[in-house]
Amino acid sequence: RRGHAARLFEALAQDAPGPADALAACGLADAAAPTAVTARIDGAPAGWACAALAEALHGTGEPFAAAPDRQGGACALTAAAPAETTRALRAALPRLQSRLTGRRTLRAGVGPAAAGGGADALRGALVQAAYALESAPAGTVASSAETDSLAALLLGTPPEVRAAFHHRLLAPLAAHDRANAVSLLGTLDAFLAHDCSWTRTAEALHLHVNTVHYRLRRIEELTGRSLARLQDRLDLRAALLCAPAAGPDRAPAARPRAAAGARRR
Repeated sequence: RRGHAARLFEALAQDAPGPADALAACGLADAAAPTAVTARIDGAPAGWACAALAEALHGTGEPFAAAPDRQGGACALTAAAPAETTRALRAALPRLQSRLTGRRTLRAGVGPAAAGGGADALRGALVQAAYALESAPAGTVASSAETDSLAALLLGTPPEVRAAFHHRLLAPLAAHDRANAVSLLGTLDAFLAHDCSWTRTAEALHLHVNTVHYRLRRIEELTGRSLARLQDRLDLRAALLCAPAAGPDRAPAARPRAAAGARRR
């Protein structure tokens, strides 16, 4: 059955039409809307992810087809609904993870049901499952059905792309903060987090509202963006969310007003 699954996914990757025969060979002929799933074990040999994914999908009690993918992970289609698939994977993950040694970690992504089971629908569902996989932290299962916020959406973007976007928009603020005793990145983060209210931002940072006004003007000057424009605010918010997990450009938490005598710019 794994051989049939490998041929099915290879045909989908090559844009071959008419997957009905391949689905039937995998035992999915009666699945009106197969659910797409992907998995990866970081730091493990090729093939391990497919074995783990197959074991987890057995928990649904529904037929499925799983095979290794071209990136060293695994992909699958199952007759189980997306919510049922997600529950089964999350239930099995701790047991499977406990068998892994060292820094090897299992993660999985669940896509939508491919309504109609046509080639285009299956490819689209697999793309969404792969995106969910990229957004899943190590040792977790992510579902495309749970991608309901900007932060969740950005998690599936490759880290290199997120880091480049963050740097492109916020590098001037990071350079300012490294040379000064106050944080424009922190001020921007607090301002956006408090719905662009100068008063609440000042209260959160323990600053006078005039100081907040001055810092926001500096942010606009350095970034070339206007905080009065919704599109610019969305861009800057996305850039903050794209901050690397660690590094000098990461927006610091809001901090109290600097001690007397500290330089403000």
